[in-house]
Amino acid sequence: DINRFLITYMGIPVFLAFFIYHKVRYKTKLIPLKDVNLDPNVETVEKNFQKNID
Repeated sequence: DINRFLITYMGIPVFLAFFIYHKVRYKTKLIPLKDVNLDPNVETVEKNFQKNID
């Protein structure tokens, strides 16, 4: 059914439109995954953990 197909996949172009608008409007850039720091406080946590052990 064409109506069901259109309703199901209507979100993809809407999402892409909002995503592109946000990127253009706020001039944000995609950050490569290798440059993303997912553990910003790991050094602090390790220091505190080592202090507690000693």
